[in-house]
Amino acid sequence: MFFVEEIKKNQVLIQEYIAWKPAEFAIKNPAKLKPEILKSIIQQIQARQKAKDKLPTWFANQNLIFPPPLSVEQASSESTAAYKANLVSGSLIDFTGGMGLDTWAFSKTCESVIYVEQQENVANTAKYNFQELGIKNIEVICSDSSNLEILQSSNFQTVYLDPARRSSSNSKLVLLQDCEPNILYLKSPIFEFADTILLKTSPLLDIKLAITQIENVAEVHIVAVDNEVKELLFLIRKGYSEEAIIKAANLKNQVKEVFEFSYSQENQVISNFSNPQRFLYEPNAAILKAGGFKSVATRYEISKIAPNTHLYTSEKQISAWFGRVFDIIAIEKLDAKAIHQHLKDGKANISVRNFPMSVEEIKKRLKIKDGGEIYLFAMTDLKGNKIVVVCKK
Repeated sequence: MFFVEEIKKNQVLIQEYIAWKPAEFAIKNPAKLKPEILKSIIQQIQARQKAKDKLPTWFANQNLIFPPPLSVEQASSESTAAYKANLVSGSLIDFTGGMGLDTWAFSKTCESVIYVEQQENVANTAKYNFQELGIKNIEVICSDSSNLEILQSSNFQTVYLDPARRSSSNSKLVLLQDCEPNILYLKSPIFEFADTILLKTSPLLDIKLAITQIENVAEVHIVAVDNEVKELLFLIRKGYSEEAIIKAANLKNQVKEVFEFSYSQENQVISNFSNPQRFLYEPNAAILKAGGFKSVATRYEISKIAPNTHLYTSEKQISAWFGRVFDIIAIEKLDAKAIHQHLKDGKANISVRNFPMSVEEIKKRLKIKDGGEIYLFAMTDLKGNKIVVVCKK
């Protein structure tokens, strides 16, 4: 408890210097702290600075104690934690407690929650934070996530797993069998006591492969925040044998966009193709990760540019599109003179879709700087031509 008690004593100091650069605080050491305490205070300042926008409720509570900055950086955001909490109810065990942010979110939708964490100092800190947040339906247990005796002695419906995705050498892990705890090993023992498992994985994981490996997957949720994929969630139900429903969610400005489909539907869709018309549509990152390329075109009755060019077009603008919409100004070849006539100050925002050059290579070749109101999409059309679509939002 030394760490917790020392931080509690210095919370006023942390708030006083919360806007300081950590390096500056370390050099000046304005409170003349001992080295070991100074290090802890610096970590709290760094962690709170990272949490300001990502975890606004936790940041606003001046009594909370934060884990190291890297843990805050890797933790769920409040928005993604709330999203996953709405997928479960009843009683739940969070077998990979960590910072406790997800557990805190689950406590709002579940009657009771058990938080399990193998590191004693992390568990003690989480317990203290839950008390400061006024949460009374969380039980904290310090134990290994593979301790199946907890399952036998508890009455619950759902198990939540967020396996560690860093190796002992701190390299990133993606495959299910490389992460701990291993869902492929634990699923059967868990299902002896629970009906549902909610699994969080790396955003880089191959979704179709994971569905095949895990089995009993009822839903897959691809969760993006402001068009950046943050989490993959697999809702696994005991005895479930139907096809998984894929839900691509983008959380933006308190609005939740969700596009739903299945892979069998995606395989059966026959796409319509067209050269760029008046409007260009770019799906959000969640849909692109989910692989609903043909399904989204059919849903909105728009045409795809080409089979492997995941951009869409129409003559009349559609509403409620899950992504960005652009007004097409011109269609050009990759020619500097032709493209620069559409630019102001030589600036544009460049994207590449199914094109043999990178953004940096195109910028260098066309001598274009980032910015401005013009967007350039370098792509391959249905006939295999390499074109650049010039447009505005």
